[in-house]
Amino acid sequence: MTESEPPTAEESQPVPQLDNGPDNGNGWQRLHPATIADDILQRIPSVAIGLFLILTSGGRNALFELIQLTVGFGAVAPVVVRYLTGRYRVGPELLQWRVGVLKKVDTDMPRHRIQSVDTRINIIGRMFGLETVVISSAGGEGEITIGLVGAPEAHRLRAQLSPEAVGVTGAEPVEGGSTEVRGAPVIPETELAILTASDLPRVMLVNTGRLTGILGLIAISVAVVIGVSTGFLRPGQLLFFLPVLGGMFALGTGVATQAIGFSSRLYGDRIRVARGIVTRTEFEAPLARVQGVTIRRSVPARRIGTEAISVDTADVSGRDASNQTLVHPIAPSGQWEEWVPLFLGAPVPDPDEFRRVAPVSLRRRWIAVARHAIVLWAVAGIVAWMLTQWIGRGRLVIGIAIAVAVLVPLASGVVETLRYRNERWALGDETVAFRHGALTMSLVIVPRARTQGVLIRANWFQRRHGVANVSVDTASPSVAGEGRDLYLADAVTLAEGLLATIDEGGGV
Repeated sequence: MTESEPPTAEESQPVPQLDNGPDNGNGWQRLHPATIADDILQRIPSVAIGLFLILTSGGRNALFELIQLTVGFGAVAPVVVRYLTGRYRVGPELLQWRVGVLKKVDTDMPRHRIQSVDTRINIIGRMFGLETVVISSAGGEGEITIGLVGAPEAHRLRAQLSPEAVGVTGAEPVEGGSTEVRGAPVIPETELAILTASDLPRVMLVNTGRLTGILGLIAISVAVVIGVSTGFLRPGQLLFFLPVLGGMFALGTGVATQAIGFSSRLYGDRIRVARGIVTRTEFEAPLARVQGVTIRRSVPARRIGTEAISVDTADVSGRDASNQTLVHPIAPSGQWEEWVPLFLGAPVPDPDEFRRVAPVSLRRRWIAVARHAIVLWAVAGIVAWMLTQWIGRGRLVIGIAIAVAVLVPLASGVVETLRYRNERWALGDETVAFRHGALTMSLVIVPRARTQGVLIRANWFQRRHGVANVSVDTASPSVAGEGRDLYLADAVTLAEGLLATIDEGGGV
């Protein structure tokens, strides 16, 4: 290669350095001792069992005591081993992580492959001023969790390991197979969402799933209180009520973390989201890795004029961050039209371009409802006969069985009809979009350049009527877009258009 020729992508990548081992003192760093307390909190059941076995050993058969001590120390040992053996080092080309004794884990992550550097602060971290740093590579499979470390060290790691520090801002190939790289468009810092406790009622109202769960658990709680006060339940039976309290706490916490302290903002070429109250989590989604945007509007959300906006990425770090990064749970209705071009770098689909699915789809859905109804009728008949044999009250049992056998299929049919009426799809010049849902409306928008594959499938009924289902697969862990019962010609046109975009742009 002459001096005038630019280096290729392969030649410009750094060469991984050799591992000199954690014992040479060459920049290897240890974790904070508070890591032990943090691991104990995360492993409370196993640690409690291990300590119980250790403390209760003695005075028995020697072999049994040896087995008990072995199991006890085996349950407690991982807490200490991670602190004693955990080491990390940031080199010019590699981030290295070493941990373990019998089962050693050696992870080397090239710095130019790092996609995001996120932080988490839990209860122990707040007490000692410590943070956990999570480093993720493309695809989300390669992940290194370094923690707990001091806040200054966490800030240093973020500064050293961020893609901007190594000159990689979500590069992707340009059209024509060129070896040049380009990053996501740099956007001025923009606040997307800043929620407080005053937003909690609206967040709870629009989240119909959790709201239904909380109301159901509250109803059970009221029934238990009435049962105890009337003598129908004994106080000792309240032990079985503890799982209900646990469920209410979990659901309430999930809603609260989407409101109190939730924030999201755009800066540079990334989306940063922070959430949590006691346990605080901050994570990033590089715009260059955004695979699609999802807009959800439940019935209550439509009534109060809000919508939930999420981005689907290929590498959201952290196992507690779902495949879709929530950007705003109660954004004003229509806000997505302003934000989608920023997230995707492509214009929003024209509402006039959306097309309905084939009318035969409604017939197919009702056939499926009828098939399920037959199974339900058989099960309801068997259960009703068994109950009449065991507890009597034949009229009451038969009445309940008939009501269930009629109302459940009818409700299912109404829901499927609403889904059919709301099913839409659109193939634009730069995006493909699917709209679906019955009570909760969802709009999924995927850039055509992000498509990794298209799946067309049809059962015997669909083949007879010339329709098929289409799934658009992206680099995200889940399918980003799906349309049901498209005309076969439309399904083929959609697939060919998306695959042609992949051929022209070289994929993602």
